[in-house]
This record gives sequence, C-alpha cells and structure tokens, in this order.
Amino acid sequence: KALSMAEDRTSEEIRIATGKSFKAYLNTIRIEESKRLLKNTAMHISEIAFSVGYNNVQHFNRVFKEKFKMTPRDYRNKMRVVNTSNA
Repeated sequence: KALSMAEDRTSEEIRIATGKSFKAYLNTIRIEESKRLLKNTAMHISEIAFSVGYNNVQHFNRVFKEKFKMTPRDYRNKMRVVNTSNA
C-alpha cells in the first residue's frame, strides 16, 4: 500500500532488482540483521529471532544453519574469538 503497487507487482519489482523472490529477499534481510545483532549485542538468540521477524526460534536456527553451516550460537562464539584476537 505504501508503494501504491499491488502485492504481486511489488514482488516482481523485488525479483527484478535483486534476482530473489520476496521471501528469499526478506530472509536475507532478516539473517543479515541477525548476524549484526549476534555480533554486537548480548541479546538472547530467541530475542534476536523474534526481533528480526521469525515467530519460531527453531525455524530461525534451521534457516541460519542452512545458510552459514553453523548455529547462531556458534556464529556468536566465533565472532567473539575473532573480535578478541583483533583487539
């Protein structure tokens, strides 16, 4: 509504601009924000999952692991090691 476009037209414009479906593009945005939050905050993983739009923590963990071959917790721990070694 904010773009004054039909839903299917909006999805098509996103596909043209990104090469991804609306759902895939939305998941990319959610996962990138979750990475930022995992790296830069002490929020619980469940809080992060809900704050980026996942209604189910298990689903968030599954999507994250499929993309990065590690759990959100493992990613956070890895980033802590990297950040402490760069300090």
